[in-house]
Amino acid sequence: MATVEEKTQQPAVTGEKSSALSVNDEALRPEVGVNVSGHKQELQRNFGFLSLCGLGLTCGNVWMALGGTITVAIYNGGPPGVIYEYIAASVFYWIIGASIAELASAIPSSGGGWWNCLAWLLGLASQLEIVAAQSVSMYAVMHDGFETKQWHVFVTYITVTWIACFIVLYMNRTLPSIVMLGGFLVITGAFVSIVVCAILPHTTHQGYATNHSVWTDWQNETGYGSSGFAFLLGMLNGAYAVGTPDLITHLAEEVPHPGSNIPKAILAQYIFGFLSGLFYLIAILYGITDLDAVLNSTYLFPLTEIYRQAAGTRAGSVGLLLLAFLPNFVSCFGA
Repeated sequence: MATVEEKTQQPAVTGEKSSALSVNDEALRPEVGVNVSGHKQELQRNFGFLSLCGLGLTCGNVWMALGGTITVAIYNGGPPGVIYEYIAASVFYWIIGASIAELASAIPSSGGGWWNCLAWLLGLASQLEIVAAQSVSMYAVMHDGFETKQWHVFVTYITVTWIACFIVLYMNRTLPSIVMLGGFLVITGAFVSIVVCAILPHTTHQGYATNHSVWTDWQNETGYGSSGFAFLLGMLNGAYAVGTPDLITHLAEEVPHPGSNIPKAILAQYIFGFLSGLFYLIAILYGITDLDAVLNSTYLFPLTEIYRQAAGTRAGSVGLLLLAFLPNFVSCFGA
C-alpha cells in the first residue's frame, strides 16, 4: 500500500507527465499555438516540403558558389586541386549535415544565435557581391572598351540589397513560390551549363584541356612551400560552396512536420549539391584552354573568361552567365 506522502505526490507526477505529453502531442500538429521546442508559435507555416527543398538548393547553390570563387581555388593546386579539395571538404560536411539532420529530427527548432546571425550576414554579403559582379561582367562582355570600376559593383550591390529587402519585407507570402522557382533555376542552370560547357568546345573547335591538366597537374601558386598546407587552404573554397548544412533548419517553425521534412530536405540539398558541383567543375575545367588568361582576367566575375573560352562567342558567354545569375539573384531573397 502507498503511504499518505506517496499518494499526495502521485497526482503531481502524473500531471507533470500529462502536461509534457500534451505539449509534445500538440507540437506535432501545425495548427496549434505551441511548437516542438515548447515556445509559442509566432510564424505562419507557409513552406511545404518542395519549397523547403527549393530554398536549400537555391541558397546552398553549390555549383554556382564554386564557379564564382574558382580563381581563388586554382592557386591552391591548379585544376586538380579544385576538384580534390572540393571532394574532401564535402565529405566533412556530409558528416556535419547528417548530425544536424539527426538533431533536427529530435528537436526541430530554428535555433541560432549572435554568431549564427553574423555568419549569415557575412554569407549574404558575399552572395550579393557575386550577383553584383555578375551583372557588371555581363555588361562588360557585350561592350568593348568598357573599363570596370569598383564603384560599378558597389552601386549594383546596393541596388540588389534593397530589392531583396523589399521582397522579404512585403512579399513574405510569396517567398515559398519564389524559392521553388529558384530551385528550378538551380537545377535547370546546372544541367544546361554542364551540357553546354561539355559540348561547345567541340562544336566551336576551341578544343579541351588535357586530362593531365585537369586531373594530375598539381600547381601550388600560393607562395607557401607546403603543398599540404596549400591543399587545406583550397578546401576553404569547397567549404564555402557546401558549408550551409544548417540552412533549412532555420525554417523549422515555418514548415509543417519539421521533424521529418527537414532531414529529408537536407539530404536532397546535399545529394544534388555535391553531384551538380562535381560535374560542373569537371565540365568548366575541361573548357579552360588558357589558364593564365583566366587568372589574369580583367573581369570581376571569374567565370566570365572561362565561359568566353568554352563558348567561343560573347553571346554564348552572356547566355551561360545569365543561367548563373538568375538562381543567384533569387538566393539573395532566401539568404
